[in-house]
Amino acid sequence: MKRDPKWDGFKPFLKTVPKQGIIAELGVYHATKTRVVYDILKPKKMIWVDWWAEYSNANQPQAFWDEAKRDALNNFKQEIAWKKVTVHDVGFMTAVRRIADERLDFIRHDADERQGQMTSVLRAYWPKLKPGGIWMGHGFENRPPWSGSIPAVVQHIREFDDVELLGVLADQSHFVLRKAD
Repeated sequence: MKRDPKWDGFKPFLKTVPKQGIIAELGVYHATKTRVVYDILKPKKMIWVDWWAEYSNANQPQAFWDEAKRDALNNFKQEIAWKKVTVHDVGFMTAVRRIADERLDFIRHDADERQGQMTSVLRAYWPKLKPGGIWMGHGFENRPPWSGSIPAVVQHIREFDDVELLGVLADQSHFVLRKAD
């Protein structure tokens, strides 16, 4: 059986996702991957959630996160000014209350892949996806610190009737879920 090339990597998969939607980026960091997502999906609106604070599992000083935030904001200065990008500089569980249910067409989660955190974020943000919406999560690897994603995703699939695992990218860097129509 021939492998579908859309699963060969991050960019090939993104090119198959519907464009012009409302999307959320959970974990922006320097916004390098965020820029790729933005340029390929050309969203009507992009919502960022990242508090750029010292994460307990990252062992980096606050100055490191401050620089990442400056880079991200500078890389999207124009889009933020045009209100195409909204920045929520708060934790995930605070920001989730600011987003209406069934508002998002696409979510990319790239932050804190420990099992407990991944489980909490999946549960909290899943209702924010529209039916047919796509969730792309980072860290579907069987090695620390990303190994928490696998059990969290399996648990999510078991607990929710409206979730389908579409696949895992060839490099195992991202898993892709779809919310049933």
